Amino acid sequence: MKAVIIGAGNIAKTIHINAYQSEHIEISAISDIHVDVAKKVAEEFKIPNVYQDYQEMINIEKPDIVSVCTPNKFHFEQSIYAMEHHAHVFCEKPPATHFKDALTMHETALKNNVKLAFNFHHRYRGEVDAFVNWNLLNTPYFIEVNAIRRLGIPGWGVFTNRELQGGGALIDFGIHMLDLALYLLKNPKPKFLIANTYDAIGLKGGEGSFGSWDGQTFTVEDGCFAQIVFENNVSMQLKTTFALCTDKPELNIKMFAENSGITLIPLETHEGLNSDQLIEFEPHNFAQLALKTFIRHLLDESVLCRTLSDSVLLTQKLIEAIYISAKTQEPFYFE
Repeated sequence: MKAVIIGAGNIAKTIHINAYQSEHIEISAISDIHVDVAKKVAEEFKIPNVYQDYQEMINIEKPDIVSVCTPNKFHFEQSIYAMEHHAHVFCEKPPATHFKDALTMHETALKNNVKLAFNFHHRYRGEVDAFVNWNLLNTPYFIEVNAIRRLGIPGWGVFTNRELQGGGALIDFGIHMLDLALYLLKNPKPKFLIANTYDAIGLKGGEGSFGSWDGQTFTVEDGCFAQIVFENNVSMQLKTTFALCTDKPELNIKMFAENSGITLIPLETHEGLNSDQLIEFEPHNFAQLALKTFIRHLLDESVLCRTLSDSVLLTQKLIEAIYISAKTQEPFYFE
């Protein structure tokens, strides 16, 4: 099998290239609109061909797999082009900036008999395996989803540019824990939600743990808070921030049922009202597992891929609904 990569940024270098090479997949080319950047990456990782135009690259290289590692705005058009040229696609999250585009991407994969998956790598955490294997929780009635940075506004890339990214803390950071919660709950059917977003800290500009940023060009939310109600009276509270005046950052999911609860990271069960137990499991580096598993799935369909396109559509639908609710200051009702 042969792969090519669209986008020569940090995610391509740290995740995609290493995953392909460790799985012994040939990377024949890399493209980037900043061709000098692509040339440096190609030289570092011994990738033989460099392009500025991704369409030219796909037409000439005729790859089996295309990795899409570009800003969110371009995921849709680049993935569609690759699939219409009969390549499988592994795309960075989110699938797109709009649900209708994510749905079209999924339908295009089906139409062209190719596979499409996304880099929701937290689905491969060791905690998730233990959660599933131990059958830890009956049906929960309340879920708490937290993806909190105290002062973690990105000072590099285009993460603070709404036009290119579609949003900020929610679509870049909080989406990981939201998607993981939905995966663990087996994609429950939403009824309605209400949400708010904020940008007061980001607009000030400043410097944090992820570098400095310019408040004058900051056009995304630095915080998002939502309450989501699903069928069967199940509710979820989502909190995600790039910056928040709080005591510590947090990346976690908590679920509560009638007789038990769990904290996912680290994995701990809470039986009844006063009995807690840490669940031991074998930790592993899950950052590259989504792409590695996708490769193995393409070679052998008996290998389960957890991030295929049909399984992530609800995540995209909720992201869009949260932004609509925040903008309109009204609840969003699902049909």
